[in-house]
Amino acid sequence: MDFKDRIGFGCVGLTTQPSVKHALNILSCAYENGITAFDTAPIYGQGYSELILGKFSKNKRSKLAITTKFGLGNVKMPTIQPIVALPLNYLRKKLIQSPQQPVEHNYVKVPRREISKEQVKFDFYSSLKRLQTSYIDTYLLHEGTPDFLTDEALEFVFELKEKGLVRKIGLGVCHKNLEDINPKQLINWDILQYENNYQLNTGKIYEDFQDKEHIHHTVLKNVQTNHNAGELIAKQLVKFPEAKVLFSSSKCQNIIKNLTDASDIYQTVNL
Repeated sequence: MDFKDRIGFGCVGLTTQPSVKHALNILSCAYENGITAFDTAPIYGQGYSELILGKFSKNKRSKLAITTKFGLGNVKMPTIQPIVALPLNYLRKKLIQSPQQPVEHNYVKVPRREISKEQVKFDFYSSLKRLQTSYIDTYLLHEGTPDFLTDEALEFVFELKEKGLVRKIGLGVCHKNLEDINPKQLINWDILQYENNYQLNTGKIYEDFQDKEHIHHTVLKNVQTNHNAGELIAKQLVKFPEAKVLFSSSKCQNIIKNLTDASDIYQTVNL
């Protein structure tokens, strides 16, 4: 697998940009530098992240692998056009911005909730509309495990895959929910997406479920000044040779630097 085929771009921050043009430029920068996998979700910006990614992917859909998610709230179609909503949101945040403080992450298991077929169906077709697509490459149960789904909901998810409307299905959930999960729950599921970084080694999940595709995020969470972001990406890929890594940035120069540094280090280690 090519180096950049193992890296995806996270779209959670798209709606914090000052304009749609700026958000699209970020996506273009990642794409033009070899990234073809993009990760979003309905709750990212209450639908706006999917709308922007849909606009970006419209003329290159077959060249992209899009991940989105389901099961975490009913996000309706935005009523304000992104071209208006993003500048307003950016200005609002600027006006109420407070000094940034170090964020402490206390990871806790996501409590069980019941997810119905109606919710999954609503999420799926709403995402298709926002993304302007007829299929989804990877569909992840957002902050949940299969036992959260009713029998009808679980059957509907499997049907989406059988019909080719979804290429792969998986879980995008806190690693705490995966540490003691019953492997029987994961039968017929393809992907596990969870936190993993140099401060938080969740490698046991990787070892326990070698038959699954693993996607690691928060790899660059709280990066210290003595750590190079590209180096961390490369080391993650080397340490977990079958896993993929998500990262994001709001600056094109950082995207290019991260990918260049990661590629140089990765190739050196793998000589």
